[in-house]
Amino acid sequence: MARNFHTEVIGEIYRGEGGLIRGFVPELQPVIEDYKKLLRKAGRELVSSLQLSEETKKELEKPLIPYEAYVKGWNDLIDKQWSIPDRMMNGTV
Repeated sequence: MARNFHTEVIGEIYRGEGGLIRGFVPELQPVIEDYKKLLRKAGRELVSSLQLSEETKKELEKPLIPYEAYVKGWNDLIDKQWSIPDRMMNGTV
């Protein structure tokens, strides 16, 4: 896109844990709202100074939740999804 408008990219933000941002876990809403505030701050920095401060870069690189909690949450979700067919096969649903 930048090439099409004859500009250059001055920053990119990538986010692991993207599934959390969709809001499937109500308990994480405060964490998601804080992250959205950080994104707005990053946007203001890019507009005003054409760069991100070191502080903002460090904050953007932090995980939203601890890695272990993220993995456990997805494993629990997958276990729950897979247990439904198992219960149907066993007649316990």
